[in-house]
Amino acid sequence: MLTYAQFMEYKLSHFIDKAFEGCFAYQSVLPGAFSVLRWEAVRGRPIEEFLKGLNKRSLGLLELNMFLTEDRIMCYYIIGQKLPT
Repeated sequence: MLTYAQFMEYKLSHFIDKAFEGCFAYQSVLPGAFSVLRWEAVRGRPIEEFLKGLNKRSLGLLELNMFLTEDRIMCYYIIGQKLPT
C-alpha cells in the first residue's frame, strides 16, 4: 500500500510541477551524463570546485555527500559566480 501511495504522489506531483513550470516557461532539469556548457561559464571556480570531487580521499563526510551528484556543485557555482562588469 505504501509503495502505491508513493508512486501516486510522485506521478501527481510530477504532472502538477511540470504544468506549473510550463506556465512560466521554465523547465527544471539538471545536467545529466552528457552536458554542454560554455567555457566562459565554467572557467575558474566552477570547474575547480567540480574537479575537487575526483579526489574522494581528501573530502570530509559533508563534501562526500555533496559530490554524490557533482552536477549540483557545477550548477551552484555557475549560478553563484559574479558576472563580469
